[in-house]
Amino acid sequence: MSHTARPAAGRRILLLTKTDFEDPRDGGSLRVAALVSELTEAGFVVDAHVVRARKRSGAGASGRWSPGSARSLVRVLVRFLRARSISALTWFSPRVVREVHRDLEQHRYDLTVLEFTQLLGYLPVVPRPVLVDMHNVESELMANYARSATSRLKRLAARYEAAALRRMESHLPRQVDAVATVSQRDADLLRDLAGGRPAGAEIVVAPNGVSDAAFYTSGPRSRTVVFVAHLGWRPNVDAAEWLVREVWPHVQALDPGLVLQLVGRSPAASVRTLQGPTVEVHADVPSVLPYVTAARVATAPLLAAGGTRLKILEALACGTPVVATPLGALGLESLEGAHLRLAESAEAFAHAVVDVARQDPDRGAVRAVVEPYRWHNALGSLVDRATALGSRAGG
Repeated sequence: MSHTARPAAGRRILLLTKTDFEDPRDGGSLRVAALVSELTEAGFVVDAHVVRARKRSGAGASGRWSPGSARSLVRVLVRFLRARSISALTWFSPRVVREVHRDLEQHRYDLTVLEFTQLLGYLPVVPRPVLVDMHNVESELMANYARSATSRLKRLAARYEAAALRRMESHLPRQVDAVATVSQRDADLLRDLAGGRPAGAEIVVAPNGVSDAAFYTSGPRSRTVVFVAHLGWRPNVDAAEWLVREVWPHVQALDPGLVLQLVGRSPAASVRTLQGPTVEVHADVPSVLPYVTAARVATAPLLAAGGTRLKILEALACGTPVVATPLGALGLESLEGAHLRLAESAEAFAHAVVDVARQDPDRGAVRAVVEPYRWHNALGSLVDRATALGSRAGG
């Protein structure tokens, strides 16, 4: 499925991403949607290809394979297989290869942007220069999941995948022209994985951000605590289960009037079974903002690390304080304070939730914490780097 952000004259970017971003409902698609908007504002025409599209473009899904596109398909498949990453291989799409090949016959591109490390398999067929927007240090996320996995088989599989992703990330700076990370911590970790070598891609820090809409929500607070996430993604499923089974009994003992709301898309069957007298599951809601705005506390109880922390920023922009695990707030440690509390054990997490729930902070004071994280500010360094690379390519 191909989108053109603005069919106007200007420099042209080829962008590949995992999932649809026209109706963003998770952290990754929110970032991609914001970046496409900012690049368009900067004067680029963005042709975006989505690996798992909810609806397909007829032009991209039909037609015969030409010899050139068939060769491109083989090169991409070989690249994915050599990476030995199961999670990366799941993002291999013959349709995307064909769409990219078609676009390259019609347009000249000044820059390619790859969203997420797992799409590096498409490098053989996309034009240079290439900028990779990492979103997460995926090997770290998988390594942390391996430590928290509930079965030996899951731990072994996660360790294998973490090693494969670590190899990909260690070679990344030498294979592309620029890399964007969502925090300085992730940038330092990537340099360490690459052996500290200064040569290769420039690494720029472009934090996650939050939309202007979140800053303008309003309404009374209710006696609710929320966890907003893609509830079908394994680390979020584990977080929801830990929150309900380990944390929530402590919360109920301290304040039985609180209600927990699990809000998000595509909840796994195990998440749906968590529903009970004081636990609600709200699936695939049109907007999560009303739930976050009404809550006394938002939570980020993740047990596996990663770089995308948009839901914390979104909650703070709604004027709602947050309680998070240290892993849940990686990269946002500088925001820790009265409105972002960190707690690691289930009992400490519960005490923090109840303590915050008993307060009623001014929304404006909470929102001020994340004012610098509006998307335009957060993505400025990434857009600047894209502009510089595109200008260099254009001569």
